[in-house]
Amino acid sequence: MYKYAINIPRNYGLCVFLNDGHEIDQGENNPFLLVEINGPREITSRVVSEEELKSAKYKDYHPIES
Repeated sequence: MYKYAINIPRNYGLCVFLNDGHEIDQGENNPFLLVEINGPREITSRVVSEEELKSAKYKDYHPIES
């Protein structure tokens, strides 16, 4: 359905909330939290680097700017 890429350093609090309250290691080069909303109660997330985000595998994700 909907796929979003959220810049973690800019939106850290929101990213931790969407990651079920788990802290996110920001040591990676400009990490992003990828969020897929597949239904009213089905949300999945994963953390990727900026280089991974630019790959063809994640081309369907829409960046959220703060």
